[in-house]
Amino acid sequence: MTDAAIRYQRIAELLLEEIETIIPLEMNDPRVVNTRVTRVRLAQDMKTCLIYVVVDGSETEKVEAMAALEHARSYIRGQISTVLNMKFTPKFDFAYDFDREKADGVEKTLAALRVEEDPDAPASE
Repeated sequence: MTDAAIRYQRIAELLLEEIETIIPLEMNDPRVVNTRVTRVRLAQDMKTCLIYVVVDGSETEKVEAMAALEHARSYIRGQISTVLNMKFTPKFDFAYDFDREKADGVEKTLAALRVEEDPDAPASE
């Protein structure tokens, strides 16, 4: 792996870690309480970043959480800029992670099937 690829991967991981912290702990917005960051996709030029999130709740809560994140985009970018001390902080866009939501549904279904097969077995989460 080249130095540039390693740097790119490291920055993407740092962005994920910091955004996972900022959304629940630093944003005082009740609309994002049940929001989880699932992954970050950083553009090759590192100027834009797509942040995938999942919201546990109703469709209305999902729409409201996405609106809150879009509204707080510049605040989050400012916090990232301060913490990571980068020369250029990428611009953020948020997207709902439907893949993760589907995977969570499959896991719940499998857990329910395991319980039906062996009711005495402990349920895994």
